[in-house]
Amino acid sequence: MKIGFFTDDFIQISNHPGRSAGLYIFEVSGDAVKNEEKSVFNDTDFSKTSIGGSCAHRYGKQAGHGCFRFKNGLIEINENIKNLNIGGPFFGCKVIFCRAVGYNLEQKLISAGIDLFITDEIDIKTALELFLKGALKKAA
Repeated sequence: MKIGFFTDDFIQISNHPGRSAGLYIFEVSGDAVKNEEKSVFNDTDFSKTSIGGSCAHRYGKQAGHGCFRFKNGLIEINENIKNLNIGGPFFGCKVIFCRAVGYNLEQKLISAGIDLFITDEIDIKTALELFLKGALKKAA
């Protein structure tokens, strides 16, 4: 089974999937890691083709406002984010980890049959170890 962690630096779990740099993917069997892969998002994952418009100009911590902009003190959401195509960017992962998620992405992941695991744990390797032991708790 493949599990992925939204991340900016491939060390910590991102708390903003739409602005993360990519996915840190682990292929696991039982409680053992068989393979790991660092996948950096590109223009077709979150910013252009998949969501039908130019949403982000950079990646990870360099993403600026991404799909969200502030206007008159309020958050304005780029409507193109609602067209996000879940699939290829998630590389066959059955479980995806993040520290927070918006409603639209959450619903798209769920409808694609991906188990979304929202956690308070920050460190990817610690979260992975706890998850494989069945000891990682979902955020309240």
